[in-house]
Amino acid sequence: MNARLDEALGDPLAPGALLNPAAVLAADERHEPFTAADAVLRAHLPLDAFIPRSGDGPPIPPGRLMEMGRSVFRHDAGLAARHGIPGLAAALDLWTAVGTLPSSGHVERLLAGATVVVGGGTYLHGSSTGPLLSGEARLLGTAHDGLAVLSVRTEEGLRGRLLMDLARLDPGRSSLGPEQELSGLRGCTLRKLTFQDCPLPADTTLDVPLRGAFTQALLPAMAIGTLDTQLRVVLRFARERVIYGRPVAEIPHSRSLLVNVFLDLLICDCLTGMATEPASTAELVPALLRNAGNELSMLLGARSYLREGDYGIFQKHRRDLSVLLALGFIPPAPAHPVHTILDLPVPEQLESLRTLFKGMDSDKRYGAVTAAAAACLTVWHTHRGEPFLGETDWLAGAWRRLATRLGRHPRPLADEARDRIFAELIRRADHRETFDLAGRPFTG
Repeated sequence: MNARLDEALGDPLAPGALLNPAAVLAADERHEPFTAADAVLRAHLPLDAFIPRSGDGPPIPPGRLMEMGRSVFRHDAGLAARHGIPGLAAALDLWTAVGTLPSSGHVERLLAGATVVVGGGTYLHGSSTGPLLSGEARLLGTAHDGLAVLSVRTEEGLRGRLLMDLARLDPGRSSLGPEQELSGLRGCTLRKLTFQDCPLPADTTLDVPLRGAFTQALLPAMAIGTLDTQLRVVLRFARERVIYGRPVAEIPHSRSLLVNVFLDLLICDCLTGMATEPASTAELVPALLRNAGNELSMLLGARSYLREGDYGIFQKHRRDLSVLLALGFIPPAPAHPVHTILDLPVPEQLESLRTLFKGMDSDKRYGAVTAAAAACLTVWHTHRGEPFLGETDWLAGAWRRLATRLGRHPRPLADEARDRIFAELIRRADHRETFDLAGRPFTG
């Protein structure tokens, strides 16, 4: 199913692809969503793929949903948002964390075409008649009369979330403000929903205190696809742009920046694959994605603001991702001290790097970073003996990137190792393969 979706969407930078950059940018300049691929996405990734009907989970396993969602984000985060993927991912995580199936009423609404919006900022408090909502929530979506996943805080100070049917709210205790256009995610709007001691609809699903599930990592794992395309665009620029008689990609600083972003992308993918670390994923991956986009924009320079031409799609991906991470993402469950598996054997030349993470997993400030280091080590062990992922260059580079987030400053990666990582990046670009762990070729 994922191969069929990839084939239908094609190479995200190919001029002849359904979601080709020129057509997407032209629609974006008109402040319109590019809807040519909407029907394709509905056919290959229907909304009911996210709806669990039994204790076995949704019809498409979360891992496969992640791969398919990443393919969509690789082309257009706006398309993913219009399709309701952020809200559906949040709803799936809530159902999974609570260990319940969606109510029959919610299923009927979703199958009838209702979307799921996400928002937060509300206050849940008790009364003699049951829990009540007060405060304001900003709702991100294409329609605001369907279902909503809201983050809440209780009078005891606990964080939580709930899934409710907006159409069943008491109109005397809730009001919906006008639509506000966003700077990105064309076709989506922001609306303010105000509650004043509003009772919850009877079929509301509550998750208080907030729990995390593997699916909590679903949306950030999908969003990695956006960074894949940003890196692809800037790599193309660096190979095509000549300065002082040589391509930008051959300048050591530029090459190091591209390698670092490639490593950050791999770190994100390693962490999203750890079923035991959903909170760490939800905490660290969005930060890495934002930072990587900022680094790439520095290499692209003034061209990072261009809204047309060969590199114009970069600013749209960066802008859409910023809006999505700011508004379309339910905050993660509080991360508990993680029990990493950094005790797996490593080659002697990596031992000094590993010591930088030892004992840091008990510190809540660094738990997500240590979990990411352990996830990278696990992936390396899984692929030992294989080209690239089974070699130590990328692991050494990834650990150095993560160590800087602990305030450590290890010695720079050896030039030879950096060159080999860059060679892998170039190989994947030339063979039209994804930059994540899968390294899959585009089939379209």
